[in-house]
Amino acid sequence: MASYVHDMHVALQNNVSFSVVENNGPTVEQQSFFSWLYHRINPAFYHESVAIIAEVLAKSLQEAPRAFSVKAALADEKVACARLFLKQEKHRNDPRIDELQKELLAFKLGLDARCLDLPVNNGFSRFAVNPPLERYLFEYDHSLKVNYMTGEIQILANGCYTPWSQAINSIAQASVAKPYQGWLYGPEGLQNENMYAWKELKPYRKGNPAAWNHQYIFEFCACCSDNPNKTGDHSWIRLKTAEGDIYSVGLYRPGKQGLKDNYNFPLRIKKGYLMQPDVSEFWPMDHFKIPIAITKDEFLQMKRQIEEDKRRDAETFQLFHGNCTLYAAKIAKIAHIRLPTAKAVWRFIFPKAVQQGIDALSWYVPESIQKVVNAVVGIFFNFLQLLLGASLVDHEVCLTNTTVQPHIANIWDLFNPAKSNLNHPNTLGKDTRDYIFNWRNQETKRLEGLKATADEIQRVRFDIPPECRC
Repeated sequence: MASYVHDMHVALQNNVSFSVVENNGPTVEQQSFFSWLYHRINPAFYHESVAIIAEVLAKSLQEAPRAFSVKAALADEKVACARLFLKQEKHRNDPRIDELQKELLAFKLGLDARCLDLPVNNGFSRFAVNPPLERYLFEYDHSLKVNYMTGEIQILANGCYTPWSQAINSIAQASVAKPYQGWLYGPEGLQNENMYAWKELKPYRKGNPAAWNHQYIFEFCACCSDNPNKTGDHSWIRLKTAEGDIYSVGLYRPGKQGLKDNYNFPLRIKKGYLMQPDVSEFWPMDHFKIPIAITKDEFLQMKRQIEEDKRRDAETFQLFHGNCTLYAAKIAKIAHIRLPTAKAVWRFIFPKAVQQGIDALSWYVPESIQKVVNAVVGIFFNFLQLLLGASLVDHEVCLTNTTVQPHIANIWDLFNPAKSNLNHPNTLGKDTRDYIFNWRNQETKRLEGLKATADEIQRVRFDIPPECRC
């Protein structure tokens, strides 16, 4: 890989301003403060500099040999660099940026970008971008083919490679039900299914059971970044069998009904929907997983409970009261699993430096005073929740769940600090996961010191601390 691509990637990751100059080949040069300032006050010059970077990245992808698999392509640093650059410049309009997007798509899919422009492949690029086709191919270890006589792309449909002009009929939508999340590529290739429309929990793919020691596994999953996001972070469940079947399901809120829905009592209780498989399996974000061994009987109980929840169609969604993380925790309790995920909501509002400062000060403050402060802060946020609709329940919810109570149901709830604790996917994917994996590492070292058997040490990989058993 060209070193200039690596230099670009490092600069983008560290948010360092740079430019690309031609010096017996592209060279990345960090900008001085005055160059950076000149770029900012001269929009035309800045735009041209950005476009040159896009042009150089596009050329690097165009000249690179195609990877032998989608998995190998997605691991290439050129892909990571181009994705990060396009994310930062997604609102910029320039044909060179459009060309980079096309070259990136072609490289990830193992194609020559020129075939994307052929009339015989009309509509393929639009389909491949949303949903991100490369993630589906990655998940199922599939690939595309090309008819080198005509240049037409061939894709799996019903288990057979099919020309795109015919395969596109497999995903034609006669009508769209609500809620709807298209599952347009599955184990047999192109299909036309709704991830919300199901009755029986079924495996969405097969895996290698040796990877989890031929056990039954409950897996907490989360997609998140280093810091909690207001939207985009999500938790869901995987169930794995000793035979290699992998199930996936998650709880979602209804889609927002326009911009005004953000301000229409956003903390009211809304109807929730169970999705199978969870679309986050195929989303291009980092996934964090906590696999935990369960028994076959516990697996069957979990499967029945999820199917019963789907049949009753009475699940609700509310940020504090019943979100995606809490649904995963509800199913985990069947196997007596209770992981720590609750965190005071103020920790998601203040920067980490402020949190660390408060934690440092707490060592010098008596516990009784800490409890009073925590109670006051919790009550403040409970009143704020009240203003944002935490005492309301959507009429649609009442039609299917007559027993549901709002998050703030009475005056006493306002004075309950626990009502302001948030179970966020970021906590599950970062803090909770680190806690479990650190315990497993320490327990493994302890057992190795005791010269335990290989089987005893292997079991720790899928175990949790005693305090996480309820």
